[in-house]
Amino acid sequence: MHGKGQGNRKARLERLIREELALSLPTVKDPRVSNQLVTLTQVDLTPDHKEARVKFVLTGDDSKDARRCGEGLTSASGYFRRSLAKNLDLRTIPALIFKEDKGLSNSLRVHELLNTLSTPQ
Repeated sequence: MHGKGQGNRKARLERLIREELALSLPTVKDPRVSNQLVTLTQVDLTPDHKEARVKFVLTGDDSKDARRCGEGLTSASGYFRRSLAKNLDLRTIPALIFKEDKGLSNSLRVHELLNTLSTPQ
């Protein structure tokens, strides 16, 4: 039975994982990550807590940099998982899947398109 408390626990775990990953981020030595300004925007845990999808954004607008940064984050996932194991009391340390959060850039693109449509030619 999954009640309201289960949803609160999941949200709390997602927040704790995101905060812990954000604290670990500056210590990553991979230049694909360390040379970027990375913000972790969201963590989505699967119901069994075995996987966490971690969304990130870069300041700047270069999709090539975002792809490379995602590769660097994925490469550092073992490092991140060790940090989670050391600092959080979790029964299972989730596998981390890093994805670029395209929500903001998609919203800006739609806004630009709408502006061009509403501007008289």
